[in-house]
Amino acid sequence: MSGPDVKRSQPPRGPGSPASPSPALPELDLSLLEGIRFGCLPNCGLCCFATPAVSQEEQVELLRTIPKLELLPGSNGYSQVASRAEGGACQLLKGSRCQAYTCRPFPCTEYPIMVHIGSRAQASVCLSCPGISLDHLEDFATSNARRAEPKGLEQELDRVAREFARFPVQNWLRVHQRQEEALRRRLEREDRWESPEDLRSRLQEELPFPEADDFPANPPPPKEEGLESLPLFYEEGTGIVALSDHPRGWEVLSIRESGGIGSSLSVLVPPDRPPRLDASGERLLRGYLGLIVQRDQLLWSAYAEVGNHEEATLGEVAEEIVREAATQVLTRAVIRAQLRGTSAGVLSREDVARGIRATDSDLLDLPTLGRVL
Repeated sequence: MSGPDVKRSQPPRGPGSPASPSPALPELDLSLLEGIRFGCLPNCGLCCFATPAVSQEEQVELLRTIPKLELLPGSNGYSQVASRAEGGACQLLKGSRCQAYTCRPFPCTEYPIMVHIGSRAQASVCLSCPGISLDHLEDFATSNARRAEPKGLEQELDRVAREFARFPVQNWLRVHQRQEEALRRRLEREDRWESPEDLRSRLQEELPFPEADDFPANPPPPKEEGLESLPLFYEEGTGIVALSDHPRGWEVLSIRESGGIGSSLSVLVPPDRPPRLDASGERLLRGYLGLIVQRDQLLWSAYAEVGNHEEATLGEVAEEIVREAATQVLTRAVIRAQLRGTSAGVLSREDVARGIRATDSDLLDLPTLGRVL
């Protein structure tokens, strides 16, 4: 659903609860939505493999529509719609159609948009959604690109704006700005700080590309850890597909809406060295990495991760996140090409696009010192 992981959708994290609209509502940065074109793909259902958060007001309408709906306890006054067992979809999904579409909760109406709140509130989209065109990505390879207005996200943006006004966003911003300042002071004493502006500018100028030592990529979890923990993507002609670790490589599994494994599609060997890309594939990957650098999610994930390192600088942590993302994109592009029987040794733009689809929701699920609305 909404936010960084199509497998889970939590209520806003951290202190605070829904509040009356503020007379001085903070600005919502929409610059990362420029150039995006969106059209929901019928019969996809990827975003419905989730347990969406439900406010008290939404719960009343949902139970009026589906009286026997199973809700799980949540936090901050929220509950959650239970998903089916063994990695299945939300119980409201039936035949790839939502049975409560007209009163679905906010995370469902917001998707594929997510809003990250740190020192500012910034909107982005989950590129794992197959309804998002990736044509805009190449513009992010340069910092001076001019992009067009988004198309097809009008309803989602309207709901985001209304929900944005319900929460004490101004209070959250103050809390996170204090956290950022405390982290800055500590890292400056240790000579490990780099300003967000300088860090973004440097990474944009020299995007961290994976090297030979970055391969093979970190594997996905084994299916024995639970199907709900596996990365998902939508595979044309197959449906919802998961990746899991396997003694002989990476296993590709089809996942049933009702839960459980539909079938094992293949066990494939991930690359042990960087695959070659044609010119169009490299341009798309560079554009994706440029977008990652501009996401606040990257910076605030680096803030959260740098505390786990005694010597690494903030810049080194951020670089590693970007490089790992690129490694996963290329690895999953190879896996999907092998699955389709089209691997030719050189990744095309279409191959890289499939790698991005299979990776982006995992990247957006990284822990962040901020929060996701």
